[in-house]
Parts: sequence; C-alpha cells; structure tokens
Amino acid sequence: MEDIIYKLSKLEGPLHTDSASGKQVKQLMLSPLGKTIRELLPQYRPWCRLFPSGAVILSDGSVTTCCQDAIGSNTYGNIFTTDVTSLWQKAADIAEKGLYELSACRQCIGTFGLSSLISRQQDYAVWQQLADGCPTELGLEIMSSCNYQCCIAAELHHYRAASKLNLPELFIRLAPFLPNIQKLKLFNYGEPLLNDNLCEFIRNCRSVAPALTMTLATNGMLLNTATASCLIENQLNQVIVSVHGGPGTENMLKYSRVGADYPRVLNNVADLIKLRIARRSQLPKISLRAILFNWNDSEEIMDVFRKDAKKLGLEATWGNVNTDNYHWILDGERERRERSSSRFVPGSPALTDLIGRKEFSVREFWS
Repeated sequence: MEDIIYKLSKLEGPLHTDSASGKQVKQLMLSPLGKTIRELLPQYRPWCRLFPSGAVILSDGSVTTCCQDAIGSNTYGNIFTTDVTSLWQKAADIAEKGLYELSACRQCIGTFGLSSLISRQQDYAVWQQLADGCPTELGLEIMSSCNYQCCIAAELHHYRAASKLNLPELFIRLAPFLPNIQKLKLFNYGEPLLNDNLCEFIRNCRSVAPALTMTLATNGMLLNTATASCLIENQLNQVIVSVHGGPGTENMLKYSRVGADYPRVLNNVADLIKLRIARRSQLPKISLRAILFNWNDSEEIMDVFRKDAKKLGLEATWGNVNTDNYHWILDGERERRERSSSRFVPGSPALTDLIGRKEFSVREFWS
C-alpha cells in the first residue's frame, strides 16, 4: 500500500483515461482501495467542469449534477421543498468529497475536457465559493416527455414524479439568484416546447436578469410564430434545433420512430429566421444539429444537410454559440454499435476532416 501511495503521489495532472496510466489509476480508484487512497491523497478526488459550477433541475424539481444523470441517481435535493441556498451549499460539500461518491459521475471521470483524474487544490477553493453563492450555470428539464420516441425520455415517467416542470413556481424560487447565474439551459431530456408556461418563464427571467444567457434546445416541430416572437422579443441567445438522424424524414424516423418531419422543421427554422430579420434582431442565434449514425454518415447524405443548412443562411463554425451555424455531433450512446457511425469515431480521419471543415461541434463552443 505504501508503495502505491508513493507512486501515485509522484504523478502529476491533468491525467485522463485515454492513456494507459490513466486507465490504471481509474481502475484502482474504483477498487476497494480507492476510498482509502483518496483520503490520503485528496488530489485523487476528481473535479468536473459541469459540477458543482453547474446543476440540473429535473422536471419534478429534483436537483442533480448534470445532464448525464438521466434517471436522477445523483439528486441531492428538490428545488420546491429545499431551501435554495442550502442546495448550493450541499453541492459544494458533495463535490469536495470527490465524484467517485456519485454513481452517475463514475462513467465520466477522467474524460478529456470534462474531468481529470488528478485535481488541483485551487479547484476545491473555487467550488467552496458556492457555499455563499450559486452555480454559474443551470440546466432545466422543462419537460421530461417528448413528441418523439427517440431517447430515454420515453421511459422517464418511471423516474420522475412529474413530467412538466412547474415554471411559475420555479421562477419564484430562482428569481433572487438569476442575476448571479451566467447561463440558463432550457433543455435536458424531453421537448421543452410542450410546456405551455415556457414563454412566460423566459419573459420573467429576462425581466430580472438582462445579462443572463439563455439557450433552448428543441426538435423544432412545435416551433411557431408565437413562440418565435417570444424568443426574439426576450433576446434568447441561442436555439439549438436537433434534426438527429437527418437529413430527410425517413432518416429521422430511424432515430425518433414517430413524429419527425424534416421539411416542417426546416420551414419552422426558416420562419424564425425571417421573423428575426423582420424585427431587426441579432438573436436568437440558430444552430442546426444532427447526430451521426450509420445511415446518415455518407458524403452524399451529408451534402444534403450542408446544402439545406446553407439555404437557411447557416455556416460551419464548429458550433460556435455566437453564430448561425450547422454542425454534427457523435452519438452519445456509441456503445450501441448497431446504430452509431463507424466512419466517424474519435481519432478517425473522417472526423479529423470534419473538424477541419468546422462542421463538427468542438468542446470550446459547446453550449
């Protein structure tokens, strides 16, 4: 044991699981010895760029660490029943103990761009500031149900006490903190536009926090003139429109199974852009996003998506949130090999080329 502690004490970060030593360290930390090692060497309590500087409020008010916790196994309170200030204090306390204590975090520990296996003492000092403050970023699961059947949203009724986030009550709870929160993500699982209180919530948030950055992600099917007007009038910063599996309705239905209509989504986006121009507004910026699967990753099919996006006035900018852009991302469930693209994988020539063409969302600009 002493030899292990000595060797670990000599390692320096950042260290990630894409290296052999990183894989060994993570395996060791997940073993029965891991907790003892972390007590002796606090630097092996890993930090994450998403938590506790950020948090996610699920549709039933439960508060969890990030969007990766689909079933809410990391929840540490409820925004409607727990004092809000004490929630932020608890988040800082949890983070200081390290992410290995959170079951949903273990999958991400050591992932480049998210979490190093070796932390720095200053990270904990920054986190501790939350005890007297609030997160810089909040994700809100506006709805946990969806008009598609493409992801875990179809099963979330098993894990949520309510599928529709109570936005009027949430605003009352969050209003004192909104001026100090930098970013509000109006999405998680489910389709946000199914919540009929969304526009009023956006309007209220903007009234108390003029500098707040707000981002909405939607499949675009329910985007109409009334909603578009609300987004423009209240200067929502970005709308991400997911056309996963596309281009083409037949391709989208391989992912969504029901409800998708590719031409309708494009028309809705075009109408939003036209209205924005008519109102002489620069916001919201539009991102047209598609996941790469094994049925839509050929150059021929990808060219259709490129042309459709460019007709809307969208450009390739690596998914930069401050631009009107189109981009691709990888399947978040790449272990499901039967559907994931085998052409575009981390480190592949095809993906490297896509990044070089600014058509892949790189982490610096991820929203």
